[in-house]
Amino acid sequence: MSYKIGVVANLLSGGGYGQFEEVFAEIERQQGRVFYYFTDSVTKVSGALITLVERDKVDALFVYGGDGTLHKVVDALIYEHGRGRISRIPPILPLGGGTQKSLFQWLGWGGSFLHQEKPIQIFRKALRSPLEHLPIRKRQPLQIKFVNRLKDREETHYGFIFIMGSMNRVIQLYDSSGASVSSGLKHIGLATMGSITGHPRSHAELMSQFRAQQWADGKELERDDPLAIVCSVTESLLFGVEPFLGHPESNQFYAASYAVPPIVGASMVPLFWRGKVPRLPRFFNQPVFSFGLTPETEDSFFIDGDFYQNEPGKPLNVDLGPEVSLISRF
Repeated sequence: MSYKIGVVANLLSGGGYGQFEEVFAEIERQQGRVFYYFTDSVTKVSGALITLVERDKVDALFVYGGDGTLHKVVDALIYEHGRGRISRIPPILPLGGGTQKSLFQWLGWGGSFLHQEKPIQIFRKALRSPLEHLPIRKRQPLQIKFVNRLKDREETHYGFIFIMGSMNRVIQLYDSSGASVSSGLKHIGLATMGSITGHPRSHAELMSQFRAQQWADGKELERDDPLAIVCSVTESLLFGVEPFLGHPESNQFYAASYAVPPIVGASMVPLFWRGKVPRLPRFFNQPVFSFGLTPETEDSFFIDGDFYQNEPGKPLNVDLGPEVSLISRF
């Protein structure tokens, strides 16, 4: 039996309309079964999601775009469900189409490096499969509570990967200069070189430790000078990095905080890439139930392709949020 599908498409994502054109042609052939919403501003997606879930009664949501688009959809769904404006959160299937696609790849989509599955291939594959045959991976996204320094208020957002510190600064530079795999690898290489040689200055200046009290499961960490902090529900990050140790329980997530000088961090990149680090206070890396920090001066962080502005000196807490269903590759 066919099921009803809602499609949310961000046509400003890396794939643009070019990769979505074939999907749209298929949507037009599926009138009455597929309902869609196009946006050039994913911050305004809440109203569309309420319509798709409550009026159109879709059984699954397909998302065209990168990590940022998927993050906004998950964020809005949890928020509106909490407010009682939607009665349920349908399973979510990422179609790809963006540049940053860590969750998409973690779910098994995308194929090999040399043979990438196109959005239309994923879309048609899902259309042909009964809803009950779609492989569902249930996960609790991270719940990040912080004080937004631009809006001067406490906010809560949901996502799968949280990053603060030097990694966040490099990702911002990568994002502002035209995000792509080659661009990302270039900036990682330049940041590593900058840490060791001091050049190029544009990247060397990004690679510095910062002051922050840190807590894991309510216990204060010995070090307060991290180079980078990463919390994640997924085992892998951007570009297939797998930096974590241990195996989380169902209500835990991964957390890593490395308090090392930039030159040490640069020399250990191959080890960090696969989570091979010494078991010393400088290298916190283990599954946790909660993680908290109070940064002295650091004023921004990354969640799934988006950047947020926090208030220095105010606590930021990472926990697990409500469960969502994600459709993995089949």
